[in-house]
Amino acid sequence: MAGAPVGGVPVGGGLAGAAGMAVAVPGIACPCACPCPWPVNVCTSRAWTVCPACKGCGGWVLAAITGRYASGDGDGHADAARRLAGRTADIDRAFAAALWHGMPDVAGLLFERGADIDAIDHLGRSAFAAAAVRPDPVWLDRLVGAGADIARHGDEALLETASRGRDPGVARLIDLGMAVSGTGIGASALAAAAKHGRVSTVRLLMARGARLDALPSMERTARDGMEAARAALEAAIARAEASRTHIDVSAERAELARLEAAHARIAEMLGL
Repeated sequence: MAGAPVGGVPVGGGLAGAAGMAVAVPGIACPCACPCPWPVNVCTSRAWTVCPACKGCGGWVLAAITGRYASGDGDGHADAARRLAGRTADIDRAFAAALWHGMPDVAGLLFERGADIDAIDHLGRSAFAAAAVRPDPVWLDRLVGAGADIARHGDEALLETASRGRDPGVARLIDLGMAVSGTGIGASALAAAAKHGRVSTVRLLMARGARLDALPSMERTARDGMEAARAALEAAIARAEASRTHIDVSAERAELARLEAAHARIAEMLGL
């Protein structure tokens, strides 16, 4: 049961700081839909306590993983996620979220607790796609070796890796059996890579047989996507420059220049 109240709010057991102290944060309800009556308690040691009524519901670990309720102390939300990974009941959504948010150690803890290899996070994204977009192949190989459902998650993974320019992930997915030669998903991946200015990814997909004309109107979709990506950046720069506060847009201008050059090259490659 709850420990001594801190500021009128009971403190859950098991995750309190070294000194047993916690600070109640009023007005923040449990991010889950559970009936927990208590606000968040943030420990001074950067760990979080959870009301025992929650019984380890997934709200806190997901909040910690995504940093929505970080302690404000550096990497405190990551530390909280590691501590909560050992007690949350919502291991599947937390597992997928940990991979998407770059916390492979937290994912490992949840995997060892029996997280589903085909898990989906709170936003509907699969752990498999998250593993595919990671810069190293460790988790993708681990999930494939454990029998992840490639047929179920492969399209999502291919689109995510193509749009982010993760060429090793794209090649690995194709080697695992993702059919891109003359297929709809191949055309969609090609358009996604084109939109985000991924020249090397477009080249890779074309070399593996992907064609825009495999889907009706996909050439127009690719062309419109590239134009929309540049227009969004131009609009963001214009809004920032119109602001009364000085906002540095040098990074946005550099990205716009990259997109303009990449899109010109890609349009030539695709014959658009």
